[in-house]
Amino acid sequence: MMVGMSPTMRRLAANLLRLMLGLGVVASSGASKAAPPAKPRDVIIESIGWRDVGLVVQANAPLDPQIFTLEKPFRFVVDLPAVELADANMAHAIPVNAGHVTQVRMARKPDGSVRLVVDCDQPTKLQVMQLGGRATLVIGRAEETNAALANLFQKGGSYTGAGQEIKKLWARESNGKVTLELQAAKPLTYQLFEEDPAHMQVKIPAGRYVGFLPLPGKCLAGAKVRTTPEGTWLLDTSLADANYQLTQALSKDRTRLTLTWTHQDPHRFAGRPLVLIDAGHGGADPGALGPAGGLEKAACLGMAHALQHALWKHNLNAMLTRGADAELYLEPRLHMIDQVKADLFISLHANSHTAPDSNGTVTFYRETGSKPFAEAIQRAVTSLAHRPDRGVKQERLYVLRNPHVPSVLLETGFISNPTEERLLASSPFQAQVAEAIVAGVERYVAANQGTRLGLARPLSSSP
Repeated sequence: MMVGMSPTMRRLAANLLRLMLGLGVVASSGASKAAPPAKPRDVIIESIGWRDVGLVVQANAPLDPQIFTLEKPFRFVVDLPAVELADANMAHAIPVNAGHVTQVRMARKPDGSVRLVVDCDQPTKLQVMQLGGRATLVIGRAEETNAALANLFQKGGSYTGAGQEIKKLWARESNGKVTLELQAAKPLTYQLFEEDPAHMQVKIPAGRYVGFLPLPGKCLAGAKVRTTPEGTWLLDTSLADANYQLTQALSKDRTRLTLTWTHQDPHRFAGRPLVLIDAGHGGADPGALGPAGGLEKAACLGMAHALQHALWKHNLNAMLTRGADAELYLEPRLHMIDQVKADLFISLHANSHTAPDSNGTVTFYRETGSKPFAEAIQRAVTSLAHRPDRGVKQERLYVLRNPHVPSVLLETGFISNPTEERLLASSPFQAQVAEAIVAGVERYVAANQGTRLGLARPLSSSP
């Protein structure tokens, strides 16, 4: 089997033999003994698809699969702990109809792991192999030879999501706005990650680009490209300051990604408070999932934009921690409160429960000083948006830990409830809730800092 192969490929084939798993053949393999990834949150599934040799899953770091079978009907199950998906569209059934394999299903479990289920119409022998430093997982038919799998490894750029060529990359600036556009040869799989509001990464699995980078300007402070050891192409962008709001657009054929940063004046309405709006989750973190496939991160972002425009309409200042579907850790969200000198902080989320009829609105606060603000928001949303009242509660939530700025986390509805899932995705409902929140903000400001129409002094204690 190794005749005619190079020394490198012979070593690879030998390693594949040691890594092979078969049902009832090798119960304890190198895959089960290997140490888990050092940073589970950084393990991203970049592509998944059925190839000639079986199911191929590619990640950016070593995977630690947990494998078992289920009967009646026969299912081959692989759990991947602590992984994220590069694209939410990956989470769907893949029809196969090859041999006795009918389809492959993928779902995220409550513990954060991803479960792959290979459905078969009768008991079937499959083998699991890990290639490329355990970052590529192959669930193949037992009759496939290691030479065929080694050949797959050589041609790793040919399966879905890999080998993403960026044909054009350009940027332009105009009137405080930066537009960055990437044109790809094929539909893009990508992820946006914000280190903080002034620094963003575009992550493209197995991406490649040969060409000039945009030159720095007044707004775009810099752009550079690098490739991780796992083959992920990264475009790092830096803006002049944190007062930019990002929006994104993807063409219908998914080959053109347009990112637009618009400079915001945090204090455009002089003497009025600044509300920092935090759309929960984002990017690789979808949040809770609804029964019809609704994503908490999308509902939060829609609500955040509606609230920002409602605040502006009432001459109140408003900024967003994230304006697009980008991943943003909790620490930068908190840091932005001080960066923009926010006076009030509202984090928007959607609730979830195993009981599908759970409904209603709840507002959380952490610091005692934030309780009056939480009560004002809860009272306004439940009365003006006609929401069932689940009360105001104190919780030690990390994103509410700033002791100097009144901070609340609003769970407007239950995305696990089919009716409320539809409401949360509805623009009219988002606008109604946004107007109610504005009324709560104004009542709180009037009760604590003077008049409804203006402030004698800014609320913020920041210098």
